[in-house]
Amino acid sequence: MDRRLILGSAFILCTAGIFGFLTSNRSAPEENVSAPSGEPFFEVWVAESAINKADVIEPVMLKITKVPESEAYKAGVVNKKRFDIPPGALAGVDFETGSIIPENKLLVPGQPGHMSLLLGPDQVPYPIKIEGQIALIDILAPGDEVDVVLIASSDQNLAANPSLNSYRGLTVTPLLKARPVVDVKESKDDGITVVIALSRQEVSQMMIARRIGLLDVYKSSADAMTEMRVGDVLSDFTSVTELRGRERVAN
Repeated sequence: MDRRLILGSAFILCTAGIFGFLTSNRSAPEENVSAPSGEPFFEVWVAESAINKADVIEPVMLKITKVPESEAYKAGVVNKKRFDIPPGALAGVDFETGSIIPENKLLVPGQPGHMSLLLGPDQVPYPIKIEGQIALIDILAPGDEVDVVLIASSDQNLAANPSLNSYRGLTVTPLLKARPVVDVKESKDDGITVVIALSRQEVSQMMIARRIGLLDVYKSSADAMTEMRVGDVLSDFTSVTELRGRERVAN
């Protein structure tokens, strides 16, 4: 075979090989394969909707999800295990929808600043001590609303002596409705102290009421508050007083 023919064929084959190599590299799609980093995941609370500062944190406001450790740290979460949210916890800042909720951005009952968040403008905390109602501590929490009633008797001063001598003249009178609870504390003597937020005018009203009779609270509802007498509870109860000379006789 002619030498020139052999050299020409070799040149053509070499050129075709180089061209094929270059075009094959140019047309192959790039694959972004990320190697597993081994980064751990944290279980966190996330806001289902926007939460405003001082809002009471309810379970329906949040969802549980898992995020990478770096994302959790960036949001202020430092523990891998999800923390528990106690009743009465408040948002210490505003949270947007989808925000991670770190523990240090919540204020819990008893923590400095918690009570002041629940107090509105020109409101002051007012304590009401309730005897023999220890179960209320499991029912009420900061952020709840309560109605306040006065239990009084026309025959005796229940504020001075809470032991009833007679049911005659006993009444329950509504005083305040839907007042916010800012704290609930257990008393040493089988009772609790409920601290509510009041205006200064309402505080004056309460100071008079507590010298007339006994104050009591119950969780607020949409129902209207009405005054009650013994006859409204015991239909066959009657209280008739006759004056005979200087003696007062009850029939």
